[in-house]
Amino acid sequence: MKVLVVGFNFRNIDNFSLVLDKIIENGGDVKLILFPYLADPSYKRMSELKYDRIIERPLSCLSNASMNFKELVLVVNDSINAYNPDLIIVDDIRSYPSKSVLKALKWSFILKALKGNKFLKRPPVIVFQHGLFQLWKEYNKNFACDYLITFGESHKEKIKSKYRDRVFAAGLPKLDKLCNVITQDDKYILFIAQNDPPAKFIKKGFVDLSEQLKLPILVKPHPQHIHYYNDLASENIKILSTDTDIIKLIANSNFVITTGSTSGLEALLLKKCLIVLPSMNSSAYEKELFVTNDYTADEIIRVLNEQTRKNVQIEKFLERVIGNSNFKATDLTYEVLTQIIPDFKKRNLSFIEKIAYFIGNINR
Repeated sequence: MKVLVVGFNFRNIDNFSLVLDKIIENGGDVKLILFPYLADPSYKRMSELKYDRIIERPLSCLSNASMNFKELVLVVNDSINAYNPDLIIVDDIRSYPSKSVLKALKWSFILKALKGNKFLKRPPVIVFQHGLFQLWKEYNKNFACDYLITFGESHKEKIKSKYRDRVFAAGLPKLDKLCNVITQDDKYILFIAQNDPPAKFIKKGFVDLSEQLKLPILVKPHPQHIHYYNDLASENIKILSTDTDIIKLIANSNFVITTGSTSGLEALLLKKCLIVLPSMNSSAYEKELFVTNDYTADEIIRVLNEQTRKNVQIEKFLERVIGNSNFKATDLTYEVLTQIIPDFKKRNLSFIEKIAYFIGNINR
């Protein structure tokens, strides 16, 4: 299996890097087209990706101002000619240029046919769900892939029925890294921050919470919103570096607070209690199990105490959103990819591809 990965965000690619490793372990090959987005601090971590690059071109913005569509078609065309992959994995379905890779690929193959070359069926484009909270309307509005791999069945169900036969629920491979993590309680509360709600809404609740439980609160900022919660800093609330190992922080915490981060799943798999504060992202978590009604210390403690008696419900939640908690997502995803290649070969060409096929044969 030869796989070409197109991506602009390290965190997105890291979600499925274990699958790429498995492809190589099984005799396959992986190459990258990278468009590091310079406004995202994680672009610096692109160097950690150990796979061969075909091209790496930093982008100052996620629009055609950094690279127009014609340039994208040329990049895709040259890469396909040089590598001839069996499938293409794209790390995002909503942001340019990732959302336009499928369109660029189609045009690349159509233009070849129109120039008199033999029309060959292109490789399939696969997109991975890259976060627990997603704007599913955007996926349905621009289903810019041949196949979508979601975390769980509950996410697959959010895709329109006309696309659903091309959606596979396979879990989140990154979570398999937690399999052998040892946990302990170093007597602190971990807040995995994003960019909502504002610090002024939660500061008093955090101060009271730390005082009532006699535990300090460590704040792990989001890489794209490093300074958003600086105003929380106080004697018992510490703002950490974004480089701090988040798995170690979760594993050694007393319990975890977030507002909808996918890292909340890591906390649950490591058997840590998880509190989700109301925010624009909190709908990713089941309200009755995790979400507080407000930001007060009393409300956080209420949900915390109730959650310790809901282990069965939490396991059912995990089953819905990531399939299971047995750390087998990498193997399952690899199996899905091996199924996609023959499945795509049996699928019909699009209307415009049929025209290109017809014209290409006439020209020949």
